[in-house]
Amino acid sequence: MSLFRGTSSIGTGTVDADTTKLALYDSASWNVYSFIGDNVTTLFTLGTDPAGKKNTQVYIDGVYQEKETYSLLTTSITFSQAPPNLSTIEVVVAEIMLIGSTTSDVVAYIPSGTGAVITNVQDKIRQTVSLKDFGAVGDGSTDDTAAIQLALNSGFKNITGSGLTYKVTSALTISASDITFQDLTIDTSSKTGVIEFITVEGTQGSNVALTANSLTGSNTITVGNTSTFVVDDYAYISSNEVWSATQTVLLGQIVKIKSKTGTVLTLHDDVLYDFTHGGGGENAVVAPISTLDNLTFKDIKFIGADDTTNSQTALKLNKCFNVNVINCDFSYYSYASVVFNRCIQSKVNNSSSRFSRKSGFGYGFAILNGCYSVSVSDCFSQDQRHMVTVGDNEGINLYVRITGNHAASAADAGIDAHPACDFMVIDGNTIEAIDAAGDGIVFQGQNCAISDNIVVGNITQGIRVQPLTEIGTSSSVVTGNNLSNIGNASTNSGIFIDHDTTGTVNNSGVIVSDNIISGDYEYGIYVLASDNAINNLVVSGNTFGDSATTTGIYIRSQSGASISNLSITGNVVPSTGSQGIYLFAAGSTGDIAKGTITGNTIGPATFGIRLIKTSDIVISGNQNQGTSRKVHTTTTTGTVIDQSANPVITMTNSTYTVLQDAEYLIANRAGTITVTLPAPSEFNGRVLNIKTVQAQTVVSASSNVVPIGGTAAGTAILPATDGAWVLLKSDGTNWITMQSS
Repeated sequence: MSLFRGTSSIGTGTVDADTTKLALYDSASWNVYSFIGDNVTTLFTLGTDPAGKKNTQVYIDGVYQEKETYSLLTTSITFSQAPPNLSTIEVVVAEIMLIGSTTSDVVAYIPSGTGAVITNVQDKIRQTVSLKDFGAVGDGSTDDTAAIQLALNSGFKNITGSGLTYKVTSALTISASDITFQDLTIDTSSKTGVIEFITVEGTQGSNVALTANSLTGSNTITVGNTSTFVVDDYAYISSNEVWSATQTVLLGQIVKIKSKTGTVLTLHDDVLYDFTHGGGGENAVVAPISTLDNLTFKDIKFIGADDTTNSQTALKLNKCFNVNVINCDFSYYSYASVVFNRCIQSKVNNSSSRFSRKSGFGYGFAILNGCYSVSVSDCFSQDQRHMVTVGDNEGINLYVRITGNHAASAADAGIDAHPACDFMVIDGNTIEAIDAAGDGIVFQGQNCAISDNIVVGNITQGIRVQPLTEIGTSSSVVTGNNLSNIGNASTNSGIFIDHDTTGTVNNSGVIVSDNIISGDYEYGIYVLASDNAINNLVVSGNTFGDSATTTGIYIRSQSGASISNLSITGNVVPSTGSQGIYLFAAGSTGDIAKGTITGNTIGPATFGIRLIKTSDIVISGNQNQGTSRKVHTTTTTGTVIDQSANPVITMTNSTYTVLQDAEYLIANRAGTITVTLPAPSEFNGRVLNIKTVQAQTVVSASSNVVPIGGTAAGTAILPATDGAWVLLKSDGTNWITMQSS
């Protein structure tokens, strides 16, 4: 490096951000060499080498001379024409000299733009460091594990692999916040055995016991000592109460401290469950969490060993905040590509996971043990058991969002949420399932919204919602999904809602709407209350592209469970085997109660609409092509049928059993007709109109007809009069004569 020599000291150096030119300079003076012309001499010798005409200025008698009027060779200057006699010649030379070296920390870097802050060259260069700076080779064959660990320990915030491939043979750890690790391939394919190749680990402090209950909806926690908790940091509140006995999940959730006063921690948001102390054995506690924050993994390709015997994970994140895994590719990790464990506000985006093949595991992205607001979006998976799994047994994963992903050749459910989750969104994903026992999407937690997904080619359930929790209130929304090529006529359903809780949980609402289902399936939509109540159920606007082998829409309650306040509206149910729409209470009559079945289009089936042990169901306005019965009821009460579209039926035999969807009957026989009327208890409010066209009597097979002028039930319906008529209406006990001729 060089500069002009002068009498002043060396000044500052700068780097111009626009030109990236480094200039070191001072306030240097110029060296002046004087000569006298004689009109003959053209060559003059300078005291120093100017190192080119650009570093000279020549004057003759004060007049500047253009540089084409002379030449320069080292210290010799030669004029093309001899200067005049007695003329004064001045050659001004900026002498160049080497000043030696300096350190980059004292050279200023001036960014361009208004308000830019001056830093130094060292800090600018160190904003990104290469793994090669720490001795990594990056040829794919040299073991670079130690060098990569040095880089991760260095304190530098932005570490790049410069697009090279690095062989890694043992676990790496990250122990600091604010790190970006990017642009490399990590090849761990030579290492087998149980291993988590990159681990990021925050900490959780000691448990502090609650001294008062913190119940659902409260935003305070009372403890004996708040000294270990930090305002605006996170904490984990938990107890021994069982959230799910099926998978031994204990209650717990992430909370954030807003303030602390004395023994009270005030939270930014409410606790979502009851955390009780002492007495009942729940022993609720809370512990501070110190997270590692603001970590980014970007443009990294991970290559595993495809070790199907042992569990291997590419990236495990434990108690971290704001982790971003962006545009990364993972392949051949037998347990999982990425594991989030009790992480907060973190995501995987635009990444892929392939070939996770360990039996019983094989996860792409795992969200476990009480995470909060973690998302997987716009990702791709292939040949794995589950693209996304949510669950484990220590704490509830809250506000998880799975959106816009594609799971190809899923060996089981493409998206699999175990009981340890609540308030989850599964939206806009595509699942291609290949396993004979696989579901498309499974949710076993408490509250979910499953919408606008496409499931293709699975064998069991296209979408399974199966809450397996013990406390709280659950709800489910399954809407706008397209389920195609669902296939196993003897066992499966397009959509299966199974409220299978065994605790005190009730389902406050289930909505199954606007889905399209096609394939070879036993049930199109199957809603089952196994152990508890479903209090509100809406099945509306669904379209079945193919016929169910058994039932289009099947609503069932097991003994001890119930379904109430249901609406089955506007569905298109094509030809089915046994039932178009089927409501079956397997326990007591009335376990399925208070509902409407209206505006549905039902294709040919043995029973268009079938009710067993229901109560207070109104059936109206359906296009019903049931072949044996349009409506068939057994042991029901309070069924109301809109019969306006039903045909007139003519009775010609000595006995006749009134169909459950009949309203208008004509007796046309030369002799008495004995009519078996529908059970009044099953059709409270139903109307029958009967008339004769011959002078013959019509009687009931049972004493269940009350005459128009009496209160006691008998068998008489119509006298032996041609043109006699009667209007009967069920009061739930008998058929009451309301009008007669």
